[in-house]
Amino acid sequence: MENSQHSRSLSSFKQLQKDKNLMINEHKTENVYVSVVIPIYKESSLLLRNIQVLLEQNLEKEVVVVVDEPTEKTKEELKKVNGIKIIIHEERVGKVSAVNEAITLCSGEVILFLDGDVELPKDKEFLRKIFEEMKDYDALDIKKIIVRDSFLAKLIYYDYASLNIFSWLSFKSTRKLITLNGAAFAIKKEVLLKLNGFNKMITEDIDLAIRLFMNGYKLKYSENIFVYCYTHSSLRKWLKQRLRWAKGGAEIVAIYNKRLMLEVIKNFEIFFPFLVFLFPSFFSLIFYPLVPNSMAYGIFTTILLSIGNVQQPFLTIAMLPWFKPTTAISLLKGAIAMTISTLIFFVIFYVSSRKLSYSFSVIEFFLFYFVYSFLSFIVAVIGFAEVLIFKKYQCENWKV
Repeated sequence: MENSQHSRSLSSFKQLQKDKNLMINEHKTENVYVSVVIPIYKESSLLLRNIQVLLEQNLEKEVVVVVDEPTEKTKEELKKVNGIKIIIHEERVGKVSAVNEAITLCSGEVILFLDGDVELPKDKEFLRKIFEEMKDYDALDIKKIIVRDSFLAKLIYYDYASLNIFSWLSFKSTRKLITLNGAAFAIKKEVLLKLNGFNKMITEDIDLAIRLFMNGYKLKYSENIFVYCYTHSSLRKWLKQRLRWAKGGAEIVAIYNKRLMLEVIKNFEIFFPFLVFLFPSFFSLIFYPLVPNSMAYGIFTTILLSIGNVQQPFLTIAMLPWFKPTTAISLLKGAIAMTISTLIFFVIFYVSSRKLSYSFSVIEFFLFYFVYSFLSFIVAVIGFAEVLIFKKYQCENWKV
């Protein structure tokens, strides 16, 4: 089925090339350093701008655009562009199939992958910086900055900043990295071919990062190279995306299973902080057992003694059947754990965000920490349950 669909897509593409000249490959060079692959579903308002930025780069490069189900607007826009390679799929083949096909047209030493919702900075040395940073590494994760154009985007900004902070701290302290965000990352073509390209997975970027890590390849986080990312302003679309990502993570756990668990145990100092930065509000749950009972008892006793003349409301609560000192101690331990863990994460986040030039608002941070992060965790639990328990891998309006 897949091969026949691919043949139909290739046939329609050749027909479009013949009739409408949508396959353009006029820019030829003997030494291409960086190939840029941009997969698009239907259309992207940033596509022409990004192509222009790439064509103005001071480095030998090639640009490969692969489009699934292009709109008429996209076709008309691409007809105006010279010096790039274009693949058109009239029928949707899915992101993984599309980028794997695009890889076959790449001749550069390094392949840079950019999503359609990414905006490149106007820097003519952008590709050169990527190429130079990868001299001693196999893959490079690029810093992402969310465009804060809605209330939801402002919270997602902290979500992306959190994972970027983790990547930065992980690379700085261990020289290792376990994440690649598919919105913008680079990899050496030779390495990608050895791994047989992208696997047909829900989250193909995370899968690739895990395979690179497990096979001993060297990943690097770039704090000096960045792109802007546009995201959803709709809560419903955000929930669908997060559920897809959760299912993708569960799929990886299901497939790699024991091997992945061994990697987690061997590299606990990397995987544990990753979970903390992924779901920061649940750091307090992990911190709870570390709070000594003696501390909680001491604070509880101090509170009782400080009351002095016990007020009637407190007496009423204390006389309730369910109110026991052990209950109060447990609640107090939880409050202590949350307070300390929140302060620790707050300081780490604030200092690191300053280092990485992320903006910071106390109010937005606490909304992200207590509300957004909690909701993300709930969605992740649902996604993992659907895959690992009910074996539901299908994602709404998504094709790999």
